[in-house]
Parts: sequence; structure tokens; C-alpha cells
Amino acid sequence: MRQSPSGGVLRYIERFSPNTITAVFVGVAGLTFLVKAGGGLYWLIPAAAASLAGGVVNAWLFLVGQPASPHAPGSQSKPTGRAWPAGVWVAGR
Repeated sequence: MRQSPSGGVLRYIERFSPNTITAVFVGVAGLTFLVKAGGGLYWLIPAAAASLAGGVVNAWLFLVGQPASPHAPGSQSKPTGRAWPAGVWVAGR
């Protein structure tokens, strides 16, 4: 299987996900709120922005990480000709 040129980037984004950064921001917000120093609930603003970015990045990783269909146009595999696997009963057949 051929490695895509963006494989290293995908691995880096999966490891340092914006979802982890969101959790850290929420933790910092709670901690600074409890000690009454360091910004308090203002840390929730970058947490919300990071969670939005995390949703976009996760959707992109899902779309990019999907393997190509074996029956996609241009693929080398040929369909078997059977529409149903052996032993599957379909009403009306």
C-alpha cells in the first residue's frame, strides 16, 4: 500500500488533536477560576474556538482517511458479477 505524502501530517494531527487542546483549556479555566487568578472563565473562549476547529479537523481526517472503494472508477479490481453473497435470501428472487 502506498503512503500518501500527507501521511506524516495526518499522524501529527491525530496525535495532537484539537480535542485534547480543548480539554486542556477547560481544565485551565476551571483551575484558574478556583484559585481566582489567571483569567478564570475567559479560558472558555479559546476552548470553544478549539472545539470548533477540532470538529472541522476530525471531519477532514474522516474524509481523507477513508480507503478508496474497490469498485471505484479507475480501480484495478473487477466486480465478481454476483450482487448478493452466497446464502443470502432476498424476497422476490
